[in-house]
Amino acid sequence: MALCLKCSKELVCEDCGPSKQVGTIEQSCPGKKGAIWVQVLDDLEAGVSGVSLTNSGAPEETTDGSGFAKFDPLETGSYDLDLAPLGPSHVDKYAIPAEPTRPISAFVMEGEIAFLQLKLLPI
Repeated sequence: MALCLKCSKELVCEDCGPSKQVGTIEQSCPGKKGAIWVQVLDDLEAGVSGVSLTNSGAPEETTDGSGFAKFDPLETGSYDLDLAPLGPSHVDKYAIPAEPTRPISAFVMEGEIAFLQLKLLPI
């Protein structure tokens, strides 16, 4: 088993578990999943909080105080994201972008983050 050079404790991979003894059959490390990170901005480039996003194949997420929402972890593949109907605090301030910009397609690769920015325009 592999040991840390500084503290002499066993090295443990978060994905694979503890290291194997020398001479055991090699096992490949399971691949890391990908992610989609979305930032929703207003016309002044400020993050908009409380905006819900839907994603094919993942639960709905809501933007935080910086306008970020994360769909993580995701399998490799194509996903369609869309803004859910705006809530009461946003419906009178912003217009959702119209077709053909919706839904937004994103392709997720193993171990990578697809980053998207969406801009809400003032009414």
